[in-house]
Amino acid sequence: MQQDTWDNKAGNPGIKAYDFGPRAGLFYHFNGKFTAETNFYYGVTNIVKDQELAQYATWKVQQWTMGVRYNILKPAGSSGTSAQ
Repeated sequence: MQQDTWDNKAGNPGIKAYDFGPRAGLFYHFNGKFTAETNFYYGVTNIVKDQELAQYATWKVQQWTMGVRYNILKPAGSSGTSAQ
């Protein structure tokens, strides 16, 4: 008798490999070094592979990310001195 374990099922998760949909995001520059950002992605494809299961279940990718960026290099065109 074979036991169902995570390792036996991980090779074939039963979802489609590709998805597409709109993505929207915002970012805010605090100063020349720090930027905060957030993005939201909403997939429009039902990613369930099994057609029988897809009649009863709809799985769509929804992803929300947030982050902070730190610029370690000077922006292009900035010399660090102001023109007078």
